[in-house]
Amino acid sequence: MDEEHEDFSWIDQSKEMDKELHPFVTQIPKQINIFYIYTTPNYNIGKVRRETVKLEQGKLSKTALETLIKSGKEKDEAHYRYVRTFIYKIGCDPKQVLEYGDDSLDNLDTQMIELTDLCDVQFPSCVGMFHNINTVYILLQKTALSLQKRMTKRVRFDTSSRKTRRN
Repeated sequence: MDEEHEDFSWIDQSKEMDKELHPFVTQIPKQINIFYIYTTPNYNIGKVRRETVKLEQGKLSKTALETLIKSGKEKDEAHYRYVRTFIYKIGCDPKQVLEYGDDSLDNLDTQMIELTDLCDVQFPSCVGMFHNINTVYILLQKTALSLQKRMTKRVRFDTSSRKTRRN
């Protein structure tokens, strides 16, 4: 077969299609947003802080999560206690994105999960443009500590000089 007569135009067409569909390629997320939500003792939101954390193969380990919670407690001078962790995950295929319309909001695979026990969290592979939507929310509540130190007065009785009265 003669090499001059072979048609390699399909390679160029394939490269052009890949360039057009690049935002719709599914990938495992490499980083995730962490939102620390600081509340008052009455659960009113006082402040929100955002941080970005790198993932290992789309996974947030239990020890990394514990470290994040501990660092969230120590960022402010006030005392906060850990309340809950929520995770928002989104996973979808490129076909779902291309078929997406105003009436098909329910087609996307989204989950809001409350972590009752701290454990490893695996984020699903999804279209690259949705990676920044995957989020961990850490809820911290301000503890109601009194501003004054509690002083307890210690009282001692001297029992050696104590006499009992007899009739």
